Amino acid sequence: AISSLTGFLPLMLAKGAGAQSQSSLGLVVFGGLLVATFLSTLVVPVFYVVMKSLLGQSDGRPPEDGSGDAGAPTPQPS
Repeated sequence: AISSLTGFLPLMLAKGAGAQSQSSLGLVVFGGLLVATFLSTLVVPVFYVVMKSLLGQSDGRPPEDGSGDAGAPTPQPS
């Protein structure tokens, strides 16, 4: 993400012929990439943890009280 943001920086700061359209395009792409990077690194993991805690599944293990998979047969050694 940092390399892409750095690559779009000259497009955003363009001067000369056609600079107005290049600058507006660079600003939109730079801003969108910056927002997407922020959301994917901070908001998505926090949202995932909040949803897991709301659903009551803080880890991937079944509950220890035996209510997880009551109908499954227990393997017996031969």
